[in-house]
Amino acid sequence: MPDKPYVPKLCIEITDEQNRRMQNLLPHGSRKLLFGIVIDDLLDLIEENGPAVLGAMMARAVTLRHTKTIGPALHAIGKDEDKHTGDDT
Repeated sequence: MPDKPYVPKLCIEITDEQNRRMQNLLPHGSRKLLFGIVIDDLLDLIEENGPAVLGAMMARAVTLRHTKTIGPALHAIGKDEDKHTGDDT
């Protein structure tokens, strides 16, 4: 029987509240993609700004909510979709 290739995985304990919220808010099948993006973005922040990012996040001085570009980014996505559908409203 051939050995399966090693696939790294992340297993963390979460609270019942976190689990309930994930069940209600994250579409089925989206967790792997979304958490992969969060991990990549966090690692990029650490590479670009140093390990102080970790301390700032653990102290909750910096959170995902501090991402000021999310509103304009979502707006831009909506505009791009309008171009594809022909809806210029």
